[in-house]
Amino acid sequence: MSLSKGLITQAIEQSAADQLQCEEALKQAATEIAQAQTLVSQVQSSLQTQSATE
Repeated sequence: MSLSKGLITQAIEQSAADQLQCEEALKQAATEIAQAQTLVSQVQSSLQTQSATE
């Protein structure tokens, strides 16, 4: 998540200078956040499956 935070910070810093770079950094951060959410969901599902079988 710290990488996403860095990308968002970078986007904010660059927004005044280059809007296109800002948008790209935000898109990349959003992608990483979505991937992290997917991993969290997979872990939650795995834990629920384990507790259901015990």
